[in-house]
Amino acid sequence: MPSKSDILKELKAHRERLFRVLKKFSDEEWAEPLGPGKWDLQGMVAHLTHWHRWGLNKLRQMVAYGSTDATGPRNTDTLNDLIARAWSQHSIFDVRADLEGLFNEMIAFFSDLPEEWFSKTWQFGDREVDMNRWVQFFLDHDRTHIKELEARKGR
Repeated sequence: MPSKSDILKELKAHRERLFRVLKKFSDEEWAEPLGPGKWDLQGMVAHLTHWHRWGLNKLRQMVAYGSTDATGPRNTDTLNDLIARAWSQHSIFDVRADLEGLFNEMIAFFSDLPEEWFSKTWQFGDREVDMNRWVQFFLDHDRTHIKELEARKGR
């Protein structure tokens, strides 16, 4: 099972990769759809930020109360569209800052968490999870979007 140090290292490297690809896009490109029927970059970043925030809040509940509600939104497609639309009203600077701030929160949370949490497992709905599985789920989701962005802008 990966240690706290391993997870923090991976999270920091992941943040670095994500921001490296985001920097390749001009401010104008942030408002262009990423393809027919797809979000623009600003909407995608808002989407990633939202789901990391949701996951971090679930972890905070787990640590504070020993359990967490395993339900999610009733319709993720509708929610994702609402998130993208809501954040389209914000500046690109605000969207970037929100993502960066959230990554800083996540790193601070994991840094402050006692080492013992990195070897615990808990139930999340019908699944048994641990800190590494939890983090990997969100990073894998990001990687799908990062690959799309890298393909568009080159590595």
